[in-house]
Amino acid sequence: MRLSKCMMIFVFLSVPFVSFAASKLPMHQLHVRFDLEAQTLRGVSRISSAGDELKVDMRGLHIISASVNDKMLIIEPGSEKIVFKPERPDDLLVIEYESGSGAFADIDRGTNPGVVEGNLITQEGISLTGRWHPVVQGLSLYKLTAILPNDFEAVSEADEITIAEKTDVSREFSFAFNHPVQTISFAAGRYVTEREDHGGIEIYTYFFPEDKELAKKYLAHAKRYFDLYEKLIGDYPYKRFSIVENVLPTGYSMPTFTLLGRDVVRLPFIAGTSLGHEILHQWFGNHVYIDYQGGNWAEGLTTYLADHLYEEEKGKGWEYRKQALVSFQSYVSKENDFSLREFYSRTGRASSAVGYGKTAMVFHMLKDLAGEDVFYKALRFFIEKNRTAAASWKDIEAAFTFASGKDLSWFFRQWVDEKGSPEIELGNVQVRYRGSKTITSFDIVQKGTAFRMSVPVVLRSKNAELKKKIDIDKEKSSIEVETDDVPLELIVDADYDVFRKLSGDEMPSVISTLLGSKKGIFVVPQDMHEGYSALQALFEKEGFSSRKEDEVTYDDIRRSSLLVPGTETVLIKRLLGKVEKQQADFFMLTKRNPFNPEGVVAVADGEQPSEFRQYASKITHYGKFSSIAFKEGRNISKSTDETPRGIRLKIAEDIIGIEVPRIVTVSDIIEKAASKQIIYVGESHDRFEHHRVQLQVIRELHRRKKDIAIGMEMFQKPFQEFL
Repeated sequence: MRLSKCMMIFVFLSVPFVSFAASKLPMHQLHVRFDLEAQTLRGVSRISSAGDELKVDMRGLHIISASVNDKMLIIEPGSEKIVFKPERPDDLLVIEYESGSGAFADIDRGTNPGVVEGNLITQEGISLTGRWHPVVQGLSLYKLTAILPNDFEAVSEADEITIAEKTDVSREFSFAFNHPVQTISFAAGRYVTEREDHGGIEIYTYFFPEDKELAKKYLAHAKRYFDLYEKLIGDYPYKRFSIVENVLPTGYSMPTFTLLGRDVVRLPFIAGTSLGHEILHQWFGNHVYIDYQGGNWAEGLTTYLADHLYEEEKGKGWEYRKQALVSFQSYVSKENDFSLREFYSRTGRASSAVGYGKTAMVFHMLKDLAGEDVFYKALRFFIEKNRTAAASWKDIEAAFTFASGKDLSWFFRQWVDEKGSPEIELGNVQVRYRGSKTITSFDIVQKGTAFRMSVPVVLRSKNAELKKKIDIDKEKSSIEVETDDVPLELIVDADYDVFRKLSGDEMPSVISTLLGSKKGIFVVPQDMHEGYSALQALFEKEGFSSRKEDEVTYDDIRRSSLLVPGTETVLIKRLLGKVEKQQADFFMLTKRNPFNPEGVVAVADGEQPSEFRQYASKITHYGKFSSIAFKEGRNISKSTDETPRGIRLKIAEDIIGIEVPRIVTVSDIIEKAASKQIIYVGESHDRFEHHRVQLQVIRELHRRKKDIAIGMEMFQKPFQEFL
């Protein structure tokens, strides 16, 4: 849902900055009409050039004819491109073509939600975001006209839309957009439209009649987002913006509009979260384009300044960042990791954890390094310098170098060009005293590759906290910190300001760890319910192998994550003990695998095994949780196990005192304790008087009741005969 289309259909090939005078830009005029019953469109594409050779991509189209100045071109069947070599500035390439609805059987709502490959043309609505018109390599200026039924409304990239009546049953829509783009999109349907003017920006909503009441909420949120981002990064680059409901389950952003699926817009949280993400893409991805050969920086930057920023405003930014680290650790391994410069688009959970999560964390560290004022100054400079051009990570580096006045090449080389994540540990913690001061020394150890970074450290005493940032760049950094009080605890990166591997204590047992397991086993219980087959199919699709319960070995357990259906299975009792069956049609919970600290053991069960199939497909949307439950088709509970915040090490315990109200004898204590079922008597092993007290207690209890049992912590073997 969050993946924004931006301009992601074709790869930019080193497109330079272009001016709006754009006399050298191709002009592409499109005229299309639709046959809704046949689910097809017929179009005429007229392409002019200022003399430069053009390569025109025709993939996915049925070409009826092609001509230059009315001279027919011979198009071989199956040809995917036309090379247009104009001899005069007024030469015109005309292509007549047909296109139709695509196949949507491969819509993946689990691993890659919001991404739909193809087009849809139906009586219900039109969605054209794939290949539906000829595309000139590089940037072009577009003019689009479309003939539609007179009860349809239509949206495409436009600063102005005009409508003219054609017949009693049709209207012609014209879209004026004086900005160069590589390709355009189109949506139409029987929409109810609303409009508001906000600071010179015309904001529109296009909702289906059954959802028209959503318009007020979406308009209100849109105005807030425009105010926020114009303040942070500069003026909105276009004149209008439209929020369009789609018949397909998309989450796309194109210049001047966003296309949100009908099942998306109805979710109560979308207007307050995802809408802002798509609006921000108007600057990043739709105004400054993405040079995909140099890495897709826009998704992570937009995630950081939208999804993350909204949580930061609530005081929960650290939770968002921790979840980004959990997702990366769950889904990314040495085998599927890659650098940010290699990220093109989201294709699954691992690519999302890198391209969205890690990239957002890198921008967070960049803001921390440069300072907030310099951070936004650099972004405003970046936008101004690269408007309507394809920009890369090199352009981002140049903007931050300019704004900060510092050489940041090491930062971008380490975090953008290289892959992996730092893994840090604490060691050799010592405390000594210098007069009234306390000196705490410790080592920050990096396992594997040593990264250069600034690590936040807190020394917590009973009455105060001392916060410092420690710069490290080698395998072991030895640190000394002076405090007035004796520190009780050492805490590293409690707010998750550093992209790093979480320690074992910090990492919760969550469903994402199960889904991302390199070696996962679906355990087939002896009394396998038919309802479990849907779970089995889902996890086999995720790469799990299936094994009968009595065939699972110890090596399987210590090397894998396990999903075991049924709370009463012998394996679950062995690994997790008693698991209470929840009052739900379906539930799943995960716990740390006791024999594999990197893996989890999950149990799934419920009161309605016949209903498991409808819930199996929902599991992938709840990866951040440790436990989920559903009843009557809806989620009734979800929770994540609490884990320590940051890497924590106790240095000392606060001194505890006991207020003694009165002094009593041992005999008095024994008299009071004699009625208890279990009595503990402590000792220090080398204190004779402690053993004498134990003997007195045993004698007195035996005198009262001879039927007692004595448990001993340790009795050395040479002396056991005397027992």
